[in-house]
Amino acid sequence: MEIVNAEEIKTRRWRRICQVLGGLLIFEVAALVWLYATAPQLPVAEHDLAKAQQEQVETELGRLQLARQEDEHPVEAMSAMLTFKPQNVGLVKVSIGKQGNGDYLCMTLQSDSEQAVRDYVASLSANDFFRTMRIANIQAENGSCTAEVVARREVER
Repeated sequence: MEIVNAEEIKTRRWRRICQVLGGLLIFEVAALVWLYATAPQLPVAEHDLAKAQQEQVETELGRLQLARQEDEHPVEAMSAMLTFKPQNVGLVKVSIGKQGNGDYLCMTLQSDSEQAVRDYVASLSANDFFRTMRIANIQAENGSCTAEVVARREVER
């Protein structure tokens, strides 16, 4: 019989524990390699595709929002202005769109009668585009009347 001292028993135990842990580590690494090799790459590809499409969707939404803000409906506004314009009132200057001070429309009118200008502004005020129309400045001299008219934008279409 062989007598084994306590130090040798301790060394054998540690060696056995290290062998078992090393085997488990090799098994775990092999399992991870196998899982990575057999797992489809589809979820990764789908994620990349969804992320690319999300950026495109956000870009398009931004473009639509910008277009909605930029569309000032100048054709409809000009059509309404010309529909209600009497013969004795002339348009000297017209600006349609966002102005620096928040106005939507600025125009200068000229007529031989101050009342004709006021009637024209009153008839335009019935239209959605010109609901907030007001005469900012009016001057009557030598039988001629010049008025500056402004309107803020209220209606979003």
